[in-house]
Amino acid sequence: MCRNFHRKAEHWNQRLLDFGCWSRDERSAIRWLVEAVGASCHPVYMPVDQETQRARIAHRQSTAPDQTFPMSEADLLHWRTLFEEPNATELDGQEIGGPPPGWPGWLEWAADRWPSFTWLSGPTGMAPPGSVVDGLLAW
Repeated sequence: MCRNFHRKAEHWNQRLLDFGCWSRDERSAIRWLVEAVGASCHPVYMPVDQETQRARIAHRQSTAPDQTFPMSEADLLHWRTLFEEPNATELDGQEIGGPPPGWPGWLEWAADRWPSFTWLSGPTGMAPPGSVVDGLLAW
């Protein structure tokens, strides 16, 4: 994720944030966080078949091994089973549902899911969900 997203979003007209989200919950959290800072989010799904994905991974491994990590064929096959394909509701940008059971909000879920995530309100740290519009989103 990008650091200081809120500060950057204030100055952008249109920008693309490329962040692979494999689960519906991850995508919902990202949409909620983006909309909470007053930006809009339009998810785009670009399916990739297994052979193309394998070729891209091999290319990264051969051209930039210091910028990626090894993935076995078994890893790739397993991870592909974990992917939740976006449905029409997500792709149409319809209302974001609530967080998974047991979570008070997407903010708390995101902080647990992505340990490097913080939602800052000034230098003091986590802001309560009611004050997110004035917050600073950072990873």
